[in-house]
Amino acid sequence: MEFGETLKEVRHARNLNQKKLAKGLLSRTSLSKIENNKQIPAYDTASKLITKLGLTTTESNYIANNYQWTKKQGLINEFFALTQTYPPDITTLLVKCQNYLATKEDLDIKHIHLALVANSNFLSNFELATKNAALVWNDLEKFTAWTKLNLFLVNSILQTFPTTTAVNIAQYALKIITKKYPHLKYLQAEFLNNCAKALMTDKDTFQAKKFLYQMIPLYQALSRYDLLAFTKFRLALCDNDKLQAKSQLQLLQHMGATFLANDASQEFMQPKN
Repeated sequence: MEFGETLKEVRHARNLNQKKLAKGLLSRTSLSKIENNKQIPAYDTASKLITKLGLTTTESNYIANNYQWTKKQGLINEFFALTQTYPPDITTLLVKCQNYLATKEDLDIKHIHLALVANSNFLSNFELATKNAALVWNDLEKFTAWTKLNLFLVNSILQTFPTTTAVNIAQYALKIITKKYPHLKYLQAEFLNNCAKALMTDKDTFQAKKFLYQMIPLYQALSRYDLLAFTKFRLALCDNDKLQAKSQLQLLQHMGATFLANDASQEFMQPKN
């Protein structure tokens, strides 16, 4: 579906006539030509028309693609969904991004691919992980404003930074999320979790607890009681409360949260300095 057709379909659905939609933007005649694919609007004009109809660019593209996500947006949506799964299925999406980039150049998908490579190699090849993360960060740090995708990318490479740097970046990102994307509770929790995990690795349990406590209401709101139990497990570790930690570990096992329980078991067995 062409842009003009999409515009016309949504305008009709909104019960707007051409005069009302065109007001303050362009003439009714010009709008009529656009809707009949006889005139291509300037990008700024097209954006304003879409906004006036109450749509985002992504939603407009979704409608134009016969109410299906484009292949690119489908990959972006899968990347967003990784924050809600444990453990995330990085390999499958990595292959999809590779296949996509083999046929066309796209900076967004390239960034996702680099971030996935960084994540998949974080434990086995830290040098490769940081190299790929740096390629993403070199672009993101130049942007004057971070989009939703940018925020997810930053979170995905956060673990490759030194702890102090990671915490500073996360706090900046969390301010943006709170102001512009308060509904992204999973992403908020992931930023907090990455900070807490890094601080615990550095044995700074006092600071780690501050981030862990902020995660509790988020997981309660999301009804993610498995992640809530895991967070309380880590709080118990920070307090060196082995009894409470073991209780939360057993709760994870009873829930059937196998991967989280396995990770908790490994952390429980790690010696505390």
